[in-house]
Amino acid sequence: MKVYLSYMAAAYKGLLIPLIIIAQTLFQFLQIASNWWMAWANPQTEGDEPKVAPTTLLLVYMALAFGSSCFIFVRAVLVATFGLAAAHKLFFNMLRSIFHAPMSFFDSTPAGRILNRVYTVLDCVIGKGVSDGLEPGSIQYEIFFTLLIAVTFLLSQIPSEAPPVIEESCPPSSWPENGTIQLIDLKVRYKENLPMVLHGVSCTFPGGKKIGIVGRTGSGKSTLIQALFRLVEPETGRILIDNIDISGISLHDLGIHLSIIPQDPTLFEGTIRGNLDPLEEHSDKEIWEALDKSQLGQIIRDQEQKLDTPVLENGDNWSVRQRQLVSLGRALLKQSKILVLDEATASVDSATDKLNQKVIQEEFRDCTVCTIAHRIPTVIDSDLVLVLSDGLVAEFDTPLRLLEDKSLMFLKLVTEYSSRSSGMPDF
Repeated sequence: MKVYLSYMAAAYKGLLIPLIIIAQTLFQFLQIASNWWMAWANPQTEGDEPKVAPTTLLLVYMALAFGSSCFIFVRAVLVATFGLAAAHKLFFNMLRSIFHAPMSFFDSTPAGRILNRVYTVLDCVIGKGVSDGLEPGSIQYEIFFTLLIAVTFLLSQIPSEAPPVIEESCPPSSWPENGTIQLIDLKVRYKENLPMVLHGVSCTFPGGKKIGIVGRTGSGKSTLIQALFRLVEPETGRILIDNIDISGISLHDLGIHLSIIPQDPTLFEGTIRGNLDPLEEHSDKEIWEALDKSQLGQIIRDQEQKLDTPVLENGDNWSVRQRQLVSLGRALLKQSKILVLDEATASVDSATDKLNQKVIQEEFRDCTVCTIAHRIPTVIDSDLVLVLSDGLVAEFDTPLRLLEDKSLMFLKLVTEYSSRSSGMPDF
């Protein structure tokens, strides 16, 4: 019953429902009246005289039939209007639930299943809810409300991420000023029934320093970054940025103050301008400056459409190196106080790696830069190195001190990388 009531209130707050009922009632009344009129006015038995003249009989019957047709037409228009509005709201509620779902939902739900459910809403809940009219008791009626109940149940099962805006806890516009990151007994798991990935990580990244984060596969490096961006919420513990707990602010306020160059750079279908400045907050001059610093300026100038050069879905018409440089340009344009490189050097060549490091050193010298890299030389020049092992802090110190102690894991990682790579300097 709750599903039926919520569906009826989905469009125009249910105001069309009484009008639909009235139109249907009047239609049925005129249908019955026309049948009664024909039965009453015509002779009942052979030899009886007609109670009215044939002309009167026909005119009254035509009037009743015309009135009946008008009300059935009004009912059809109201049902179509209501059905479209309700289906529109239901569909966008589904999209909103999907777009606001946490990353754990997409990790456990195949994209094909999501697309199948959305197609079901479009094809059945909208093609049947409007065009078929849904006569009560019909097969279409039963199918429609079965699907409606299924979709409503599905929406109730999709978890929601943190709200995008929390007006009462907005950080200052200048936040973060220093870029100091404090991890306090951070414990993270991806789902309730899964084991912990981070087992109480505690350390402080001083503001303006370059932090290298290393560890073997599965040590929790990427999970730590996901927790920083709140793609996954901590089980316990806190993350403070300049003494503000990020769990108490909105995702929007957090996201606009952090930048990331991901391992697999993603470009969206559109233009170069739209990928660099999706919110249209910067001038063309600033965009060109960012492109020049990321060594993409001349490449874009050589294109006929310049900043409006098209980008295909996933950036398929651009090389991996160029997509990486676009991500770098995006970070340069944003100028956040905190920059994260999530294994950004794992999928590009050494030349691009060196270019990225040079630009980052020059343009983000006063920023906190957290780097996760497979290439150990990338983090050798860091101010501090965090070594993770099985979700715990194994070591956290300057690279020089970590290299001095032969019993430490960092030196073992350097040695292992040196043995796999040619041309590596000996440490």
